[in-house]
Amino acid sequence: MDDCVFCGKSLGNGEPTTTVGAKGCDGISKANDVRQADISVAPGQVVHTNCRKDFCSKLSIERDNRKRGYDCAGASSGTVRARRSGSLAFDYSQHCLFCGTPDKYQGREKTHKLIPVRTTDFQSKVTESCVKRNDALAETVKARVEFAQDLHAADAVYHNVCSVNFRTGKQIPRQFLTVPSKRPKYGRPVDDTRNDAFLQVAEYLKAHDEEQTTIQDLIEKMGELLAGTDCTPYGFTYMKECIQKQFGQDIAIAEINGKENVVTFRHRASAIIHEFHQREKETTSEAEKMRLIETAAKLIKSDVKLVEQSIDMYPCSTEFSAPEEAMSFLPESLKLLLQTLFVGRDADRKVGSVGQAIMQAIRPRATTGNSGKDTWTQCL
Repeated sequence: MDDCVFCGKSLGNGEPTTTVGAKGCDGISKANDVRQADISVAPGQVVHTNCRKDFCSKLSIERDNRKRGYDCAGASSGTVRARRSGSLAFDYSQHCLFCGTPDKYQGREKTHKLIPVRTTDFQSKVTESCVKRNDALAETVKARVEFAQDLHAADAVYHNVCSVNFRTGKQIPRQFLTVPSKRPKYGRPVDDTRNDAFLQVAEYLKAHDEEQTTIQDLIEKMGELLAGTDCTPYGFTYMKECIQKQFGQDIAIAEINGKENVVTFRHRASAIIHEFHQREKETTSEAEKMRLIETAAKLIKSDVKLVEQSIDMYPCSTEFSAPEEAMSFLPESLKLLLQTLFVGRDADRKVGSVGQAIMQAIRPRATTGNSGKDTWTQCL
């Protein structure tokens, strides 16, 4: 196919492409179910990489379904009135066989009094009524009768008015239907416009992971996205709470280089390895090799970002007189990589020097102090 099945644009427009494998088809199929969409792909088909990621992204699915009036599971957000029998565990000796509700007045009100089943004739008549009615209520009652097998032995009870209504083709009396709660709902009301803007802010944060982004920066970004609407961005405390809830343990909010509430990601090794195994294997050994190298680079980058470095004191040159001192600043994964690559005389000096240059390149904005120089550069 010459066009991407997701966006309909040409595959030769310069955007990166990827070949969908068997696991990729399963992931797209699951996204179809949640989105209520009908995108058809086959193993070996080429699509735009970004289009596929956006289609399967949880954040994108939530945003798009919310705009269409669906919840995160893809179901319609309309409410359905349910009987109490649908939410409580059914007890034959406590709940009416037909409506599923107990005697809330404990026999003091005649219409709510539960009557025990005493004859097998009653059970056979209920079974006949189930066949005649042939509706949802009949299916529920029939399942209860068949499960108990002997209603008298199971100490089954029923409301007389419910029994009469059931056998005459009527519905459950209103007084035995679940009454909606009158209690007020607590918590902040959901604002779809502001929530959509927040989800875009979350995507922005993921795309600009290398920068020193503060909570205030995210609030300003959300304000830009809400420009032209009557909505205002989240406040400082609520934005911080939403960010922590959105990313969980993958996010860290701390003071870095004198800037308060800087938001950074904790790129955990377990998550990177899990992502590697979840992706389908490439069709060629060369492509699979590149995928392994990419994963290794992510793991090393994660270790570099977890290195803590103070900007309060700049180390003096005597502390770096030996290559071993310079190499002590490197994470073990980066050190192992460079020691494998470099051989010959002064290999340790090369590892220390090049390793610290790599660290500065990985964290250009997260490791510089007021002097504008990284505290672990110019060591050798």
